[in-house]
Amino acid sequence: MIIGHEKIVGFFEKAIADKRLAQNYCLSGPSQVGKRTIAKWVASQLLVVPEDKLAQHPDFYYLERTVDLETGKLRKDFLIEQARDLKSRLQNRSWLGGYQVMIVDEAELLNKASGNALLKSLEEPPEKTVIFLLTENEAALLPTVRSRCQVISCGVVTDESLTKGLQASGHSQTEIESVVSLAWGRPGRAKYFLENPEALQNVQDEIARWQKLQGKAFYEQIKLIEDAFGDPDDATRGREKLADILDVWMMQSRGVLVRENSPSLVTTIDYLAEARQLLRQNVHPKLIMEQAVLRF
Repeated sequence: MIIGHEKIVGFFEKAIADKRLAQNYCLSGPSQVGKRTIAKWVASQLLVVPEDKLAQHPDFYYLERTVDLETGKLRKDFLIEQARDLKSRLQNRSWLGGYQVMIVDEAELLNKASGNALLKSLEEPPEKTVIFLLTENEAALLPTVRSRCQVISCGVVTDESLTKGLQASGHSQTEIESVVSLAWGRPGRAKYFLENPEALQNVQDEIARWQKLQGKAFYEQIKLIEDAFGDPDDATRGREKLADILDVWMMQSRGVLVRENSPSLVTTIDYLAEARQLLRQNVHPKLIMEQAVLRF
């Protein structure tokens, strides 16, 4: 079920009805805002199959990062072999004579090699082929890849739309009230909290830590974030955990900025956003977090 995004849904409904679909789309927006849900809904319309059956459809392709079999951890980007395999599949005709639909999740993690391998499919896609690239930031895509796509921004939805959508999904008012303010306008995040109470509690605990960090001496702040670094042997998971923490800090800081009209928080918020991007680079996480708490 798509919550909010009525204009985007209407856009695709008209494009499908008028047979005026583009072949390459980039859906850009925050994580858990609904990009994947929109892309899968369009795929189900084009392939005439329920969304929960898409994975079994021979003309549906979903590309995501794979797990490194040697380490058991998620790879940091896409393999060139994945893009080449997809390109090879798309060169063939549709199995069922209709559309072919491909979704590339976290497309900003296409490296130069895998991005260039996919580029040919974007430049000359077969007839009746629709490709969706999903990204949190279209500017992070390879320029040659981004230029071949029609970019559609998927912004956060209002709390009112989120509440109505969750009500329509059968959730109680008590459940809805417990997650809406912490979902930050992202339907997927609200659903995730409803299905995972432990994750909701983790966010509430992180808000409590953020509050304790305010106005403390640096040595006290460092002590408060000691447990934030997780398992040192799993750097990928550790960085993902820190990115989640930075998200909470950033949203809490934005809330104060709006309520108290405190311009000094702008630089703090800007750094927290930058720090989240630095976590994807080869910058030491502890240094990033120490610089972050210095802003409080």
